[in-house]
Amino acid sequence: MKKLGFIQLLVVITLGACTDEEFDPSSAEVMIVEGYLYANQPIEVRLSQLVPFVTDEETFEIEDAQLHISDGVTSYLLTHDEDEPGRYYLPENELLPSTANTYEIAVDYFGVTTSASTVIPDKPLEVSLSVNEIEIEPIESFEDVFDRVEGDVVEVYWENETSEYFYILVENIEFNPRDVNRLNFGGGQPNFTFTTEPTNLDVHNIRPFSLLQYGTYRIIVFKVAQEYVDLYQTADQDSRNLTEPLTNINNGLGIFTSFNSDTVYLEVIEPE
Repeated sequence: MKKLGFIQLLVVITLGACTDEEFDPSSAEVMIVEGYLYANQPIEVRLSQLVPFVTDEETFEIEDAQLHISDGVTSYLLTHDEDEPGRYYLPENELLPSTANTYEIAVDYFGVTTSASTVIPDKPLEVSLSVNEIEIEPIESFEDVFDRVEGDVVEVYWENETSEYFYILVENIEFNPRDVNRLNFGGGQPNFTFTTEPTNLDVHNIRPFSLLQYGTYRIIVFKVAQEYVDLYQTADQDSRNLTEPLTNINNGLGIFTSFNSDTVYLEVIEPE
């Protein structure tokens, strides 16, 4: 699931504040936590250390921390992934996050404890589409590009009486999708995918011209926790007045947040 990464945001801010001062990477002590919990999905968290200046890498992955997650009843020790430095995970048969529950993490690293918590949002309600199937004419010549007529938009709806925040993921899930544009002579295009910015509306419009492949599309509406919204809004700050990004990590930086979702499906077909 695509989302805004804290590391990406931090790199922008770090570069904006960078000087020519030499920096010793061994002195980096600020832990960065990136934890995104999805309701009913396996848990994984990424740990790294900040290196602010003068290095090809802005962070170093942490591979030897003790990372626990608690659901308020039981504390679970996450396992470090030997094939992917900095990634810690919990097998799904041990714990799957559930709606409205609070989850806390605690990272012990060389005598320092870093912690955070998040509450899994409720599942989005009344998710639906204005249509479940649309036809899109193929592009078979350069003339077709200019002669195309924009069809009616596909509207994605959900209930949002309290102006909470959501984002939408649109992705083609075909094994070998056919391109609408037959002028892509190379072929073998990756599956179309698109993620919106967080919104506090209750509708999102998908324009047919933006759907580049035929087949089945999965459209997932995610309800997001407030700490994720705060992080995203920090990313929109003026580059002339950069400040440290908001974080909900105690004794560190980063984001520990959560999502809940519901899914609908759209068929994009070629006219006969």
